[in-house]
Amino acid sequence: NIVGIIPVKESFPDINNIPFLKHEGKTLLEIAIEGAYKSETLTNLVISGGNQKTLDFAKNVAKNLNYRNLILDKRSKDELINSEGVPTLDLMKKAGELFKNKNAKYPDIIIFLNLHAFHRKSEDIKQSISLLKLTNSDSVVSVNKERKPIFKYGTYGLDILNEGRLSDISLQREILFSYEGSIIATWWDILQENKIFGEKITPLEIFPKNDILSIKNLKA
Repeated sequence: NIVGIIPVKESFPDINNIPFLKHEGKTLLEIAIEGAYKSETLTNLVISGGNQKTLDFAKNVAKNLNYRNLILDKRSKDELINSEGVPTLDLMKKAGELFKNKNAKYPDIIIFLNLHAFHRKSEDIKQSISLLKLTNSDSVVSVNKERKPIFKYGTYGLDILNEGRLSDISLQREILFSYEGSIIATWWDILQENKIFGEKITPLEIFPKNDILSIKNLKA
């Protein structure tokens, strides 16, 4: 049993009506729900929103798709996502609890799907689940491979982590990844240990699209 969770933050200080911003004629919420539906991998999909308008819209999208596996969750004021970040672990665990309330058992896998990643493909979702099972990993996370030199603070200033990049040499031990932002798939047992990723993490490399930055250019 696999449960997807799409948290919806309706606005940021400089962006309003986020779930209703459009890309190529469809809202971000439509794109996210349709992508999850077309992946054909999810037992249930949780939409966690802060207002009823968002949940009603999600319900209509699912109805038009004849998608009967939607779970709607209206977050309380104490659970609202703030501008400082997304409580990813709490949201993934809540999705599991909502699934249990509906099905009288816990899911096997929870997959976090970022609403802002409007270039995410249904195949990416399917591949993340396949990788999680095939590699016997604790989690799979969508990543970008860092192609620029990366530094961290050292004893005398900055230390370079991937010096080979300055020589155009790709050394396996120096390869670094950054979280691409769109997918985290984790076994429920790992989440129950209050860990998002666990010990064994498998990367799902997705070429950067700058989705999260470019939502500022979308209009409702």
